[in-house]
Amino acid sequence: MLPSVMVVFAILSCTRGENPAVQVTLTDKWLQYVKHVGAGWIQDKLEHITFPDISGDVDILIGHVYYTLSGIRITKCDLPEPVLEFFQSTGLKTSIVGLNAALVGNWRTSFGIIHDSGSFDMAIFSVSLTSVVQLGRDPDGHLSITSIGCEPQVGNVAIQFHGGASFIFQPFVDHYKGKIVSVIQSN
Repeated sequence: MLPSVMVVFAILSCTRGENPAVQVTLTDKWLQYVKHVGAGWIQDKLEHITFPDISGDVDILIGHVYYTLSGIRITKCDLPEPVLEFFQSTGLKTSIVGLNAALVGNWRTSFGIIHDSGSFDMAIFSVSLTSVVQLGRDPDGHLSITSIGCEPQVGNVAIQFHGGASFIFQPFVDHYKGKIVSVIQSN
């Protein structure tokens, strides 16, 4: 009887406390596991994401053409395995180099009283992304994750517009590739 009572008291003392929690130690082996599993999970989730609309204007010397790209979604993504490492004793750094993606969406333009619309296919090549997150604790002692920085770089973009008067402005797309890349990187 005494050993049974001792076991019950031992269990109760282990499960009771002011801030009961599980403490986890992050190791390089754990990071490698998360990297491998996370890459597959992200690849699956990317096909279900619709990006926010991108709007802006282009000066064509006789006025501004206003545009909106909407309903943007990924149809194919070549996601290389990311690099996941500890960062300056504060958190984690994730880097992806060489990501390529195919997207589809809709476009709308307006120039004064002239309005037009259609669809587009886009390919984004050689995307590099570095993200740093800080791991910490909130005032209640729970895990907190804070984004410290995110730096995207886009190597190249190819866009093919369909419908409407796209045959008129398609030749000018190459002229505005730099602006297109900067809009993608800023969003």
